[in-house]
Amino acid sequence: MLSSIVLAGGKGTRLADARKRLDRDAFRHLPAEAWGAVGPKALARMTATEAAGGPVGPAATATTGTMIEWHLAMHAADADIERVTMALGFGGELVRAHLGSRFGALELDYLIERHPAGTVAPLARLAADGRLPDGPTVYANGDNLMEVALSDRYHEGMALAERAGMNLDLLVVDLAAMVPWEESEAYGTLDWDPESGRVAGFREKAPFTDNPKIDSENGPVTPINSGLSIINNPRALCAAYLADSVVEASLRLEAGELAYASHESQVKYETLYEQVAAEGNMLAVASGGYWTDLGTEQKIEEAERRLTSLPFANSLPQR
Repeated sequence: MLSSIVLAGGKGTRLADARKRLDRDAFRHLPAEAWGAVGPKALARMTATEAAGGPVGPAATATTGTMIEWHLAMHAADADIERVTMALGFGGELVRAHLGSRFGALELDYLIERHPAGTVAPLARLAADGRLPDGPTVYANGDNLMEVALSDRYHEGMALAERAGMNLDLLVVDLAAMVPWEESEAYGTLDWDPESGRVAGFREKAPFTDNPKIDSENGPVTPINSGLSIINNPRALCAAYLADSVVEASLRLEAGELAYASHESQVKYETLYEQVAAEGNMLAVASGGYWTDLGTEQKIEEAERRLTSLPFANSLPQR
């Protein structure tokens, strides 16, 4: 079985306020004083429209959910995932009030930051509390969508690691997305060997001419960090790689005792993963399907046109 940790703490400053407006009908579980306010990015509304037996048109039926609900549907579609820890920040109490303790068959629990503490913060908090899991755990950005069978890719990664004789306790399986090579400078890319699956390192938004180039039927592509990975044993991994100084910095950031800008690179999970990759404990498997981040209105509108074709669309609970 797998569990998941989902990071969904952003404000969504590049999204339209209208998309994040908390109306009474859609957010009836929120306190009345929240209705009409602009909420966090996780509660941005996304609508998939599909006409039965034909193209989208006036007679189409619409399915609307929040961004985080569409993301959670990926986890709910996998029968091997039973529990998700939601790592929240801005507007976290509103997200918790909206989602409650369950999402379909998924059990939800929550970590809510008072102040931004970095994308490694859930691991730091769980480590400090002695609550890190020792079983395989999906670590996911809640503003990404991916056409992927999470447990299948996990087992694929495990098989590669076992054949290579890797240390399974320290293994991270990155789920690589493929983007056109010419567009890869907008992303964090992977130095990846497709045959062995090994990841040697990361490049952060380098010129596309410096990025890996893999031939495909639709032209050259580059593997990128999709924002989804699977840590085989978070307790062992963090004991080996998560320095006490990083845990302390993250906790002090969360308490408002440090300036975030001075510690941002220290408390990014990519910094942790760079160490893991450098010591040969990371590999990647390609999802082979659709992937997007949801950072802008344009990206969301493009995703809305794809939602009904994605395999997890039916896992969005009716609310």
